[in-house]
Amino acid sequence: MKKWTLATTLAIGVVGLSACSQADSDVVVETANGNITKEAFYEEMKNQHGEAVLQQMVMKEVLDDEFSVSEEEVNKEVDKLKEQFGDNYDMALQQMGVSNEDEFKELLEFSLMQQKAATSSIEVTDEEIQKHYDRMKTELEASHILLDSEEKAKEVAKLVEKGDKNFAELAKEHSVGPSAPNGGELGTFGPGKMDPAFEDAAYALDKGKVSKPVQSSFGWHIIKVTDKKEVDVEPLEDIKEDIKSEIQNTKLQQPENQQKAQETMDKLIKDADVKVKVEGLEDMYKEEDSQEEPSEDSQE
Repeated sequence: MKKWTLATTLAIGVVGLSACSQADSDVVVETANGNITKEAFYEEMKNQHGEAVLQQMVMKEVLDDEFSVSEEEVNKEVDKLKEQFGDNYDMALQQMGVSNEDEFKELLEFSLMQQKAATSSIEVTDEEIQKHYDRMKTELEASHILLDSEEKAKEVAKLVEKGDKNFAELAKEHSVGPSAPNGGELGTFGPGKMDPAFEDAAYALDKGKVSKPVQSSFGWHIIKVTDKKEVDVEPLEDIKEDIKSEIQNTKLQQPENQQKAQETMDKLIKDADVKVKVEGLEDMYKEEDSQEEPSEDSQE
């Protein structure tokens, strides 16, 4: 079975291979040196991008019924991007390889379909949602020193406790993270923006306090919370589904949930009983043998 991968960025729009008939010899390009027909164009596109394009088209067809995305959901994501980029919104679309907003919305719809399917098997409890919501009421400002081993983290933690140098100086000297030149400053953040282990440790600290070494997926951190601000949030019932989705997306980064997502996608394709009739691509969705046939040498 072909592997499914959740895209982290939006790719250039799908070229519809079905738009060009294999048997159609209509000329699509004329030159003084010769012409290019639809058939030749189709064959070239099929050979270069056919499998990837068909995979994406098949996946969209399979997901559409069970994991459909509303226009409201798409527009909500578009509004987020507009707020994030402001006057640079059109430039951001161009950098994604998207020519206009309608094309972006189509790609976004497909991305959201994949996201829904990938997270459909990830459970989120009411307690997790409540904890996330409670943390949303407090915005943290923090700095950290990132180390690549527990031993080194313990050494630097002793230096922090000793107090001969301030936290920012020690971050500049010892941190291996990109924030080191800025004294480890991370700016402000809320729940769902940091590694879960880092977030738990940071939210457990009072303003001005420093954590013991904390391990995350990035290494070992010594965290200092420099400020805590109360912020207004919408009622829980109005944003509960958004919080659930955010928690699911965070959990999706965990290897075990990546595996679950892969299994979900594989099952959807298998249940759809896909039969490809494009010459040269007929075997796209055939089950791959889990074990290779033994060679003659191995049988001797």
